[in-house]
This record gives sequence, structure tokens and C-alpha cells, in this order.
Amino acid sequence: MPRLTPKALEYVFQFIERKKGQTSNKSLKQALETVYQLMRESDDGRHPEKIAAALYYLEHLPVKESGMFFESTLPLGASLIARHQSCLGKVILQGEDLDTVANGIPKAPLQPAARQAMGNIHVSLMKFYQQSWTYSYPLDNTGQVMNDAIAIWQNPLIGVGKADNPRKAYVDFKRDYQILGESLKNARDDDVTSAIKRLVNKSNADERQKGLLTSWLQAKGGQGVNRFVDFLLLNGELGPKEAGLLQAKGLENIWFAENGNIYFSYDMAVSSLMLPDGKMLYANSRAEALMTDDPQEMADAVKVKKGKSPPVLMRVNARIRLDIDNDQVVPKIVNLDITSYTDKLLSPKRLEAERKIAAKKTLVNANDKKPKV
Repeated sequence: MPRLTPKALEYVFQFIERKKGQTSNKSLKQALETVYQLMRESDDGRHPEKIAAALYYLEHLPVKESGMFFESTLPLGASLIARHQSCLGKVILQGEDLDTVANGIPKAPLQPAARQAMGNIHVSLMKFYQQSWTYSYPLDNTGQVMNDAIAIWQNPLIGVGKADNPRKAYVDFKRDYQILGESLKNARDDDVTSAIKRLVNKSNADERQKGLLTSWLQAKGGQGVNRFVDFLLLNGELGPKEAGLLQAKGLENIWFAENGNIYFSYDMAVSSLMLPDGKMLYANSRAEALMTDDPQEMADAVKVKKGKSPPVLMRVNARIRLDIDNDQVVPKIVNLDITSYTDKLLSPKRLEAERKIAAKKTLVNANDKKPKV
């Protein structure tokens, strides 16, 4: 499944391609190609450490500086600081990343004309690097991601009750789901049933458990499985306020088998959120996060060409495993990564720290107001 590249990085890729085509200087071409490959390794920004590696490379590139009476050589980072064009990434690389990047930095300085092009790339990457974060939720002692929001999502999905529609999930399967790599878009019911049975037969479950898994997938294997994102947002997990999905696109909805277990792989790009005060948070075509209460203002800001995807605020990648506990099918999130492309969303780790500080201040203030004996 192709990744949806954040606009901020997409523009840098296009800029590099254009500059490579315009220059005949081999040293500049090689420097541009090195930055391009480091960015590619970031997996469209989901691994910010690779963006950091690109920044480190840029900041240490030797560049000739032309003065009125003399010519000198400076690292690009120092040159940008001197010209007030950018701030340093202040990135610390270690181990393999440091060795790879450091060994790739040319000893011969680039010509003065290269400074502008490489400086522009640095400015763009700095903006992306400073605003982005990726958070991987920790697993509890049962090997799953668990908190209040996840528990609310999971509870109604445990087991199959008599009141459940036995084929409720078929509607979702026929939209944009895959089973074992096979698209079920507009498939017949019999084809969906056959695909589910092939999936279940790849598990290590016994015959009775396979029946439970089949019934569960038919009734609950649709979009309810990915609704955990809604509960995380409503619980205020990804920002100072509760939020709801406004515009989002499922990039991957795949049921598959691995090592005798059944998994669901989910990948979603979020373009805009609805906040409780009626405002909408969205990314414009320059990858800037903005807020408005005017739907038309947002629509005008995120206009994209036909067939193109809108700018992305956030990406969600998850893997869910179906376990059988006490004769009940239980979906468990065993991997959950959230990547934000804006500083308007706070990582769960930072939010938790800020909430603890706020709670401590509240306690201190309450103690100060108590009458002294």
C-alpha cells in the first residue's frame, strides 16, 4: 500500500528533483541525492530520526563563502546562522546513523551557488522536524495496548451475542477491505464467506475455536475494529481537548494470518478534526496546522487536484490480534503508532506529563487554601 506523503516533505522531494535536473555540478548532485535518500528512509516522515540525519548532513556540508576580499569555507549550518536564514536542528546522532552520515559528508566544499539550494531544503526540513512526533503506545503485562479509551472500544467487541447481526461486517468488507491480500470490493456474500474461511483455516485454532473466529469476523470484523481512534480522540489522548474525526481516509484495512494468529492491519490518514468549541483543526497545502469555525475557509485552504489526497495532520498505524479467552473472541491492539505532523497535537506521553503537573499544582493550591491550625 503506497504511503501518503506529508505535503511538507513532498515539496522538498520535488525541489530536489528539480535542482538535480538543473545542475551539472557532480558534487551538488551527489549532496542532493544523499539528502533525498535519507528522506526516503524516513518512510514519509514516520521515522523522524532519518529527517534528523538529513539535517545533520546538511548542517555539516562544507560550503565556500565568497567575501569582498577573501573566500572561506564554512559548514552550511554556520553559514545559515550567520545569515539568519535558519536555526540549527541540534540533532544528536549515534551509532550507525552517525557513522553513515558522517562518512557521506564530502571533504571538498560546495560552490557558493549551492548554499541557497541546500539552505532552502534545510529550512523546510527544520519546520517539519520541529513539529513532528511519533508515539508508540506501550504494551501492558498481557501484551496489548490498554487504557480507558481502548477498554471502551474493546468491551462491546468481545464475543458474539445473540443480538448481533450474523453478517453485519459484510457491508464493510465489500467497501475497501482485504482478506489475505484479496480485495473484497463489490464481492458477493459467498465470496466474502469463502475468504473468511480461508483466513480462519490459516490459524492454529481448533475446530470449535475456528467456528468462534468465523462468527466473530462475519459479525464484527468490519469498521468497528478501527473505531478505537474515535475513542482515543474523545478521551483527549491526542490534544489538550477532546476531538472528533472530521476528514480521514483509511489507507489499509487488511485481515491476514501470521504464525498461526489472525491479525488486522490498519493505516489511516487524518486530515481534519472537530474540536468541542466548534472549531476545526486542519492542515493546509503548506502543511501548516490551522483552526477555523468556517467550513468554507477550510475547504478553500485544502483544495487539491482531482485524484490527490488532502494534506495530513496525523497518521495512525495499528495491528490488532484476535485472541480467544474463556471461549470468547477478544480483539487486542498489539501495536499502535501515532505520527503527528503538527505541533497543535500533543503526544500522549507529553500530555500525561502535563496533566500530572497540573494535578500537582491543583493539590498544592488546595493545601494552601486550607485554614492553618
